[in-house]
Amino acid sequence: MKPILLAACLALLPTLGHAEVGDLAVGAGVGTTGVDLALTYKATDNVNVRGVLSGVDYDRDDRYGTDVDFSGTFELFHAGVLADLYPSSGSFRVTGGIVYNGTKLALDGKPRSGGSYSIGGQTYTADQIGSLNAEAKWDKPGLYLGIGFGDPVRSKGLSFSGDLGVIYTGSPDTHLRARCGTLDAAGCAQLQQDAAVEERKLRDDADKIKYWPVARIMANYAF
Repeated sequence: MKPILLAACLALLPTLGHAEVGDLAVGAGVGTTGVDLALTYKATDNVNVRGVLSGVDYDRDDRYGTDVDFSGTFELFHAGVLADLYPSSGSFRVTGGIVYNGTKLALDGKPRSGGSYSIGGQTYTADQIGSLNAEAKWDKPGLYLGIGFGDPVRSKGLSFSGDLGVIYTGSPDTHLRARCGTLDAAGCAQLQQDAAVEERKLRDDADKIKYWPVARIMANYAF
């Protein structure tokens, strides 16, 4: 389990020690952040503090429209502390906070035998390449801003709430590696140089991915 999981939960402990009946709610839901778990505390009459854990793991083996057999892994993970401001007596809220983003995408590819492939402008056979490995990893804090509905701690019992917003994640760290197959030392060195060219292209594309949309629905229970 990642250390940020514990940090996000501990962030609420100083106030939870003073919680009274009706001040605390637990919730679970689903959305673009995966499966969501939440702990909500009523800080003031119009401000709630939420600890949120979200994530999902997804594995898929596919060719993704190429002649390369890919094994893909997508690990979506967010942990955050949010403040919900209710500007009026209704259920509408404005939310802001800090969210740690531990999302990672990895692809391991093995070219199909008999094919030829262009890497960095050079052509290689499947046997010469061996395998390709690409990874994009965030592993950094981000900022969340959004709106929503529902006040989980307004009354005891079951209630529903929802969020619509965006997490500013920043750009991921990206890597592309090639393992040499039947190439000699000089050919292998050239392959690494050509893979570095493709890695820069991958990094330029990944630099455009700086936001994660959030849309989720939650079921909550207040004690």
